[in-house]
Amino acid sequence: MDTAALQGANFSGGPDARATDPREMLLGHLDWYRDTLVRKLEGLPEERLRAPVEPLTWSPLSLVKHLGWAERRWMRWGFAAEDVPSCPPGGEEAEWRIAGEETVDDIMRSYREEVRLSRALAHRAGVEERARVGGRFRVAEEAPTLERTTRRTSRTNCRPIRVTRLPRGCLVTGHRIEGSAVSVTSFQDLPLADRDRAWDGADAEKRVRDWAGAHDDPNDRYRDAHLWYDGEQKANFGSYKLLIAEVVDGRLVAVPRGVMAAAAVMQGARGSIDRPRDDIDRVKRHLSKYYAKMQDTAPCDG
Repeated sequence: MDTAALQGANFSGGPDARATDPREMLLGHLDWYRDTLVRKLEGLPEERLRAPVEPLTWSPLSLVKHLGWAERRWMRWGFAAEDVPSCPPGGEEAEWRIAGEETVDDIMRSYREEVRLSRALAHRAGVEERARVGGRFRVAEEAPTLERTTRRTSRTNCRPIRVTRLPRGCLVTGHRIEGSAVSVTSFQDLPLADRDRAWDGADAEKRVRDWAGAHDDPNDRYRDAHLWYDGEQKANFGSYKLLIAEVVDGRLVAVPRGVMAAAAVMQGARGSIDRPRDDIDRVKRHLSKYYAKMQDTAPCDG
C-alpha cells in the first residue's frame, strides 16, 4: 500500500504549552485531534485499515471517512452555510461504509481537503462570530458562534479516538494500565476565578504550596488544588497532576483556564498521564461540573 497519503496528512500538533490566547488554544486542540487520528493510522497495512476494530463495528478507514463528513457538516454546511451535501448518498450510515473501489488515497485525500477548508473558514472568522443561516441552521437563534462550532467539531473528533500514549499503529477506545495505584481527589466545588484570568501553572503551584503550608511535603490542602495524584507516591510533589486552582485574595479558587488546560491534558494534548478507566471517568465528571459552573460544555462530555 502507498502510505504517502497518510504521511502527508501531518497537521499541527496543538497549541504551544505556553499558549494563553483562547483562539489559539481552541483551534490548536482541534488540530491536535486531527493529527492524532492520522498518527494512529500511520504504518497500518491496508487490510487492518479496512478491518472492523473489535468490539466496534467500524474500521479505521471508515472512521476517517466519517470524520471528513463531520467536518463538512459542522464547518462548511454548518458554520458557513455552503450549498453542499451534508452526507453521502444513502445518508449518514453510508459514510461509515467503504466501497470496494474506494482507495486509502481517495479517502485520505477527501479528509485532508475537508480539514483544509474547515481550517480556512475558522482562521478567517472571529471566535464570537455566529454561523450563517441557511445551511445546517435555519434560524438565527440556532446559529452557534465559531467557538461553539469548533468545540462541537472537537467532540466529534475525540469521541471515537480517545487515546493514551501508545505506539503508532494502535487504535483504542479506552486503555487501562494494570497495576497503577492512582487516586482522584474528591470534588471540592471551588469558587471560580474570573474567566479571563491568566493561567500559569508553575506560578499557581508555588502559591498553592505556600497557602497550604506544604513546604516540605504535600498535604491535604495542597492535594485539593489538583484533580489526580499517584496514591503510591503521595509524599512527592511531582505525583500530583491536573492542577486547576490557585490562591486569590487568600482563598483557593478554580481558574477557568486552568480547568481548560486540565481538560486538554485529559484528551492527550501537551502529553498525557496514564490512568485507569475509572479514574478517567471520575476526573472527567469533576471537569464537567466545573465547565457547568462556567456555563460551558466540557470536551468529550457525554
